[in-house]
Amino acid sequence: MNGARVKRYTCSGPREKFSLEEDVYEGWVLLAAQTGSFRFAMIEANETNATVNAALVEGLAAEGDAAATSKAELNLDSAEFYRWEREGVAGFGELLLCPPGTTLWRRAVEPLSFVFVEYAFEDNDRFGALPPRGGKVRIRDVQRLSSSFGYMNELHDRNGGANPDAAIAHLAADLLFVIAHERSAAERLRERRTAEPLMHHAAAYIEQHACSTGFTLGALADKLGLAGPQLTRRFQAAYGTAPVAYATEVRLARARRLLVESDATLDSIADQCGYPNGFYLSRVFTRAMRLSPSAYRKTHRI
Repeated sequence: MNGARVKRYTCSGPREKFSLEEDVYEGWVLLAAQTGSFRFAMIEANETNATVNAALVEGLAAEGDAAATSKAELNLDSAEFYRWEREGVAGFGELLLCPPGTTLWRRAVEPLSFVFVEYAFEDNDRFGALPPRGGKVRIRDVQRLSSSFGYMNELHDRNGGANPDAAIAHLAADLLFVIAHERSAAERLRERRTAEPLMHHAAAYIEQHACSTGFTLGALADKLGLAGPQLTRRFQAAYGTAPVAYATEVRLARARRLLVESDATLDSIADQCGYPNGFYLSRVFTRAMRLSPSAYRKTHRI
C-alpha cells in the first residue's frame, strides 16, 4: 500500500444526506463516517438486475434507527470483528472500501460527517491484499483513526478541498496500512484460537460483557470451569495479555468512542463501560491513555 496515490478526497459534514445516493468509481474508494452513520450496499455489475437492487435498497432503507445503532455498537469477537460486510450500516470506527466498477449505494441514517477518498485507478493492483469484492471493516485502533481524520480535515479546510497533496496521500495510505495491520493481527488471533478454543470463548465473553454491570473474571472462570489462576495463565499464553488487561481495553475502547461521539457526562460513560463512577474511569483512562477523558474529548472531537 506504500505510495498509493489519491485521485480526489473530501471531508464533509455535518450534513443530512449524501449529494449522490449512488455512484460507480474507476479506482478503489474509501468512505468512513466521522460522526453519525449511514446505510450502504455494494452492487456489482453482474448484480444490477433492477428487481434485485430495488429489493436490496428497500430492505436497507426499512431498517430502523434502533437497528442501526445496535449493529454499530455490537461487541463482536475478533473473527466477526474483521468480517467484511457488503451491505448494512457503518458508523465511526468502520471503514468502507469499494472496488472499481462497483455501484456504491449509501443513505444517511442521521446527520453525519464523513471522509471520502478515491484512490488513483492506476494503483488498483496495489489492493490485491484486500478482499477483491471489498466491504466494511471495523478498526480497533480508533485513536489513530480519529487522529488521521483530524489531520485530513485540517488539510481539507486549509486548501479548500483542492487537489490532494503529498500529505493527503500519506494519510490515505496510512488508513490502508491500519487495515492491513489489523487484518494481520486478526489472523494471528485466529491461529491462537485454533490451539486454545476455550480461550476463544473467554475472549468473546469478555468483549460481549466487559462493559456490563456485574462483570467479573471470577464469574467467567466459573463459567469455563477453571480456577482464576488457570484462566489468567491460559489466556496470557493464547493472547499475550492478561484477561483483566483485555477487559480494560474493551472498556476503554467504548469509552473513547462515547467521548468522541456523544455529549454524555463522564459518570454516564462510566456506567456504560462497566465502571462504578466517572472518577474511577478517569483514573483508569488517564493512566492508560496518558490523557484525561476531557482532554481526549477536546483533542479528538471533529
